[in-house]
Amino acid sequence: MTDSCLLCGAQDALGPVYRIGEYEIVRCAQCALTQLGARPEAEDVRALYEQGYFHGDEGGVGYANYASQEEEYLRTFREDIKAIQRWVSGGTVLDVGCGFGFFLQAALEAGFEAYGGDLSPDAGAQAPGRF
Repeated sequence: MTDSCLLCGAQDALGPVYRIGEYEIVRCAQCALTQLGARPEAEDVRALYEQGYFHGDEGGVGYANYASQEEEYLRTFREDIKAIQRWVSGGTVLDVGCGFGFFLQAALEAGFEAYGGDLSPDAGAQAPGRF
């Protein structure tokens, strides 16, 4: 487990919440952020999102064909935005791991200012051209 919180930096404040397979989910006692306990190495994360993650080239990891499901994702994300709007009517959205930008599109349509980023080269090539 990591010793400090990703959000507030509190030392030794992370306690176990539950486990999903080999991954432990922890919560910070100071700020309540729930996060992955032991973070993977940056190189391992980058390797996961290399070319192919969004179109099934990674041997079962990722999506079979992410782009082909655009309408389903947009429909889902529009519903998510409606749920968010019960609490806030607008503002700025940051989508970390935005994929091709489908959630960003739904946020923009609803009047939010939207930004996103993704490690995947595929996503990096797709999302900017959409907006």
